[in-house]
Amino acid sequence: MLPRRFEVLREVGGGGTSVVFHARDKESGREVAVKVLVKERLEERFQAEAARLSLLSHPNLVEFLEVGRHDGHDFLVMEYLGGG
Repeated sequence: MLPRRFEVLREVGGGGTSVVFHARDKESGREVAVKVLVKERLEERFQAEAARLSLLSHPNLVEFLEVGRHDGHDFLVMEYLGGG
């Protein structure tokens, strides 16, 4: 579901429309959270979420890093915050 540059470390959670993984970006060495859309008919909503996230920047918000598509799955890459 993800490009090879991401090494999935574990599944963090999920719901009816997406699943979130704790992963390592092999290019940057950074640990990230990757949200993958699993329901195709919600692509527009997912892209709208990515567009809104890209506009936000605040020390108390998770940092949005990128949006992408791989093997037919849309995904968002965000800062990983451990600890729940």
